[in-house]
Amino acid sequence: MKGDQFFICSISHFQIEWGYSMIERSPHNYREFLRGFRIEVAPLTKSDAKLAFNMKPSESDILDALIASSVKRYDASLWTADRDFLKYLPKSKVLVF
Repeated sequence: MKGDQFFICSISHFQIEWGYSMIERSPHNYREFLRGFRIEVAPLTKSDAKLAFNMKPSESDILDALIASSVKRYDASLWTADRDFLKYLPKSKVLVF
């Protein structure tokens, strides 16, 4: 078995980095966390955008739909505290904690 591979969607990555900037703190520890656990930032693709568009999200769910489309492309599972992802992904692919 090759093991688990962990990704963070580029949108979530942006949101975390933006959050650090809003509180005027360095994202150094966050970046070290990514490096230490070999977590890759998954880019969004044109196909992700098309799939998200076809999900017909509300204006407030656009980012969720883009993240969900990236999860689908990787055939991954999503770990989240946001139950809204269940609108776009099967329950078996969403771990809500």
